[in-house]
Parts: sequence; structure tokens; C-alpha cells
Amino acid sequence: MRWSLPLLLSLAMFAPARAEAPPGLRLHYQAYLAGFNVMEIHAGLAIGPRGYSVGLHFSTKGLIGAFLHGESRTLVEGAFQGAGVAPLRFVSAGVWRGQPRRVDITYRDGQPVVRTLVPADDGERDPVPPALQRNSVDTLSAIVLLLHAVVQSGQCTASATTFDGRRATMVSARTVGVELLPGDPHARFRGEATHCRIAGRQIAGFPRDAGADDAVRRPQVADVWFAGVTAGGAAVPVLMSFDTRFFGHMTVYLTEVLPGADLRRYDPGG
Repeated sequence: MRWSLPLLLSLAMFAPARAEAPPGLRLHYQAYLAGFNVMEIHAGLAIGPRGYSVGLHFSTKGLIGAFLHGESRTLVEGAFQGAGVAPLRFVSAGVWRGQPRRVDITYRDGQPVVRTLVPADDGERDPVPPALQRNSVDTLSAIVLLLHAVVQSGQCTASATTFDGRRATMVSARTVGVELLPGDPHARFRGEATHCRIAGRQIAGFPRDAGADDAVRRPQVADVWFAGVTAGGAAVPVLMSFDTRFFGHMTVYLTEVLPGADLRRYDPGG
């Protein structure tokens, strides 16, 4: 298994900020594969003293969009609990490879409750044990959890277990160092950036097809560079580099940062 694209994009959004992120921020990205623009990504982040909301929207474009259409909107709302986060509801819906997909999860005392799962669980995967689901977070709440840890320590060192209704994944991040990005025609940013490496390893919900076992168990790594691009000094991802499950190696550039986060645009409804 290579990186699941929605998972990677969600986890890569967390930032090693020098200060708390502003209450509302919109981030626009363009993704490239072999020099071709294949995807656009919009993210919204709103964090308050007691709670948070995070949204993500991505859609394929160009040749990839014509032959392998994908589009998804995702929204989570949650609350802070001490040094941790407590998601309240996670919902994601879209189309991938022509097939509708939807997951709706609510949380009760640290235990995720899967309300909707499309396609339905067809028995092709081993179920994730309740003990591994407990105190897990959704992929977008992992952004907030990791952001909080980075703000406290000034480093990318943090970890979380995510559960998406089918799989449980252990994700960890570490700081590689500060590097100079020379700039790129596709990119908005050039200058010094903090290089973080994110590793993901699936720990449950494996396919029952033995032939896929080695691929899904292999740890996957992504590289993300963060830099402050706003007047408030909050750092955001300016460059991402990773292998995707379907497209091969992809590079994602930050193209625009805007104030405010109209999270209604990320809500798939229902």
C-alpha cells in the first residue's frame, strides 16, 4: 500500500507553528505528477480555545481527471480535552474511480461509532478490534492533535492512531531540519522551511487477500516542508512530496493563503 491520498493530505496539513494558528485560514494547493497538474486541493482550518473545525476538498483535473475522476469533501468538528482532542463527528463523501464513497463517524466516550460506510463492509477486510479503535481519532483531528504537540515542543515529533471506518493506522512525525527551498514556478513560497518526515503504518483492518499482505504492512513515508507565510507568523505546509496509492510520486505546492475558513463548503451534507 502506498499513501492513501486523503489520509496523507489530511495529516500533512498540520504545521509546526511559531504561534497558534489563526482562527480561520484557507489554503489552496496544486498537485503535479510527472510535470502535469493533476489535482487541486482546498483546506480550511478554524481553531478556538475549546474546539476546532477542519475541512478538506480535493478533486482531480487534467488527464488524470478525465480518466480517473476523484472528488471528496471532508469535515470534522471536535473539542479539546487537556493536551488531547476529542472529535465529535467526522464525515467524508465523494466519488473515487467512479464509485460513491461515504463515511460518517460519531464519537462516544472515546469510542468511534460508524454511522455510514459506503461501500459497505463486505468482509474482504479483517475488522479493526474495538480496543484499537478506542481513543483513535479521524485523519483531520490528527492535524489538530499534532499541531498542538508541535506548538508545545517546537518540533515535529508527535504521533496519533487514526481510524477511518475500515483501517487503523499509526502515524508519527519527526523533524529533519531547516532547509532552503530555492523556489519553483509552480510554488508561492521560496526561502527557509522546516522539513518534517511523516511515517504511516497500518496496524489493523488488513485485506484478507494474502497477496496484498506485504504491501499494506509496509511503512510509508512522506516529506513535508513548513514555513510562515502569513503576517501572524503561523507556519503552513508549502511543499509536500509523497507516493500515492494510484498515481505514483506526487508533488504538491502551496499556491494561495487566504484569511477566513468558510467550512460550509467542505460539508458533504447528509
